[in-house]
Amino acid sequence: MKIGRRIKSLRKDNKITLKELSEMTNISISFLSDIENERSNPSIERLEEIAKALNTTIAFLMGEEPVSIDLQLKSLFSDPTLRVAFEDWHSWTEEEKKDLLEFIEFKKSKRNK
Repeated sequence: MKIGRRIKSLRKDNKITLKELSEMTNISISFLSDIENERSNPSIERLEEIAKALNTTIAFLMGEEPVSIDLQLKSLFSDPTLRVAFEDWHSWTEEEKKDLLEFIEFKKSKRNK
């Protein structure tokens, strides 16, 4: 996945609007949109600001580090109903977290057949 798509995906997962990200980073909405849609590339300084606002790393945005299990779960549990059902997920072991993500992927693959 390219930088812009990762930024957009992470922004949406965190339910942050372009306007909010613009305010958090002091980067114009139009430039952020151009980045997300692969029409422009941010400088390292801009990428640092975006990564900080999205609570991630430049390495992740550049595709150099995989999505962490915790980040995947945080995204998944942004739904209020699921968040209540799994409110203690931070205390789970890595194995329990992996099991849940594998189960979800399995269910997605079954639904798409």
